[in-house]
Amino acid sequence: MSDTARILIVDDDQSLCKLLVRSLQKAGFEAEAVSSGAEALDTARDNADLILLLDQRLPDMTGQAIAHAIAAEGLPNAFIMMTGQGDERLAVDMMKLGAADYLLKDTSLLDVLPSAIRGLLRNQETARKLRRAEADLRTRLAEKEALLREVHHRVKNNLSIISSLLSLQADAISTPEGALYALEKSRNRVFAMALVHEKMYQSHDSSRIDMQDYLSDLRSQLFSTWRPEGVEVQCRSTSICLDIGTAIPLGLIIDELVSNAIRHAFPDKRPGLVNVELRTTADGFMELEVSDNGVGLPDACLENGDPTGGLGLVLVKLLSEQLGAELSRRSHDGSWFCLRFPHATSGSNHAVHDTRG
Repeated sequence: MSDTARILIVDDDQSLCKLLVRSLQKAGFEAEAVSSGAEALDTARDNADLILLLDQRLPDMTGQAIAHAIAAEGLPNAFIMMTGQGDERLAVDMMKLGAADYLLKDTSLLDVLPSAIRGLLRNQETARKLRRAEADLRTRLAEKEALLREVHHRVKNNLSIISSLLSLQADAISTPEGALYALEKSRNRVFAMALVHEKMYQSHDSSRIDMQDYLSDLRSQLFSTWRPEGVEVQCRSTSICLDIGTAIPLGLIIDELVSNAIRHAFPDKRPGLVNVELRTTADGFMELEVSDNGVGLPDACLENGDPTGGLGLVLVKLLSEQLGAELSRRSHDGSWFCLRFPHATSGSNHAVHDTRG
């Protein structure tokens, strides 16, 4: 808080005005004086930060009338009332009108006036801080409400996706063993979607997901579900952050391809390797590559669907179309899938993160 406030003394006693101006200037304030209420209001209208020191008895109006005019016009000027006679009713009325203080024009006036002004300035600073704090709280509340609406929207969309996936999976079930397999696949799909939200809420930027951490956790979940013996899954990615609309279908694609490789690429417990790599390219595209050194897939499966007769590869194709991705695939010395699609990344510094298991 600074003492360099501007004070306007409103009093028709010229000698007192000169004395007050010198005293306030000596105390570190800027001070000037006028002798009428009309002058005081004209000056206040052009100077919102001006503090008025009002005498009650003026030639053209009372200090109380000036206070009423300030309130009626909505002027922001603070004011202190001073009078030669103590009047409790007047003091109460002036405080109701917003007076910061009520002072008597007696021998103590020069001593108490600087303290009264400094107290007014402290109160103004406190009020400003409170207004800023209130504005900040309102902004934060609006952000939380917007986030809550977004969460509701995302939950609704995700439940719709889950419902559609379950319906598609149900149509593909023909045996009890197939039903068990379908439940495991559905659980992993739900986990892949839920993990996107978990990473999003853990992030400083609640609109984007760090794909390095996501791939590591998704890999751990797939190992926990399928418990492959002798199969290594290696995940590599540059430092890429994706929005939720891209991360969810991409996570589902990775889940489908890695699950299929773990379950079907290495029969008779043969050892093998599954590679997952997510990267950006120099021409502004993003590429997801999933490959294995297993037995490969029949051409019919590559074109038409899941090797088990389910919907895994059909789902990969549909989700690729949702991303606007070009899907390439082949089966020679294992299976290989590559999705290429345009995407604006955030925080990509091309550092490679490698997760093996």
